[in-house]
Amino acid sequence: MTLRPLLVVSFSSLLFTLPGNTTLRKSAEALPLINDLDASIQERLLNAAPETLGMSRVMFRPSTGEHFRPVLTDKRDFAPENDRERKILTTLESHNVQVGLYLFGQSILRENAAVLSYRALKGPGLITVGTPRPQWYPFAVTERRAEGTAAGDRLPDWNAIYPVAQRALRSFNDGGRGFEMEFQTWTIAARPTIAASSKCVSCHNGMDPRTVKVGEPIGGVLYAYRVRN
Repeated sequence: MTLRPLLVVSFSSLLFTLPGNTTLRKSAEALPLINDLDASIQERLLNAAPETLGMSRVMFRPSTGEHFRPVLTDKRDFAPENDRERKILTTLESHNVQVGLYLFGQSILRENAAVLSYRALKGPGLITVGTPRPQWYPFAVTERRAEGTAAGDRLPDWNAIYPVAQRALRSFNDGGRGFEMEFQTWTIAARPTIAASSKCVSCHNGMDPRTVKVGEPIGGVLYAYRVRN
């Protein structure tokens, strides 16, 4: 696994200038799209309601108080809410970028994977059509397989991604702003979720014994992505 420095690039300036026949050929070219997607996801997480916290705010299948449970026949788990998100999603899918999302909290540093804590890690949820689901979720074996997709070519499952999420949160707690790394056949982009207001702090401190202050990470998001042409 190779760490690369965080590339902070806003995709908004690129989003509307890509020629229609442009083909993204490698993950580095897709990273600006992932950064722009993350900006939108972070906005969602900061504008949550009690019934739509965390993963439930991002995916259209709610998972409050339990593991994320997608309907395995859904082609994606993410529905855009505004023109900006629709443009991001259209661009990702038109350039054959497969994207899965994982969400994790501070409890991932207190629990090991054997506990299967839904508070520690949720996912993956499918952002784009064509992204192959993992072979296993904490609640069930994934029986439906994407045609021609081998088990080792699927999204990393919950257990596989767990140590990556732990590594990411340790980095965020030490002041890290994010990183990218190669993992199996995917690129993983790790991004922190920061407590931006007293509302974030009061909610998360009520669920987690670790006291978080405004401006500190309450968790993070992992994006597993790759370009398939």
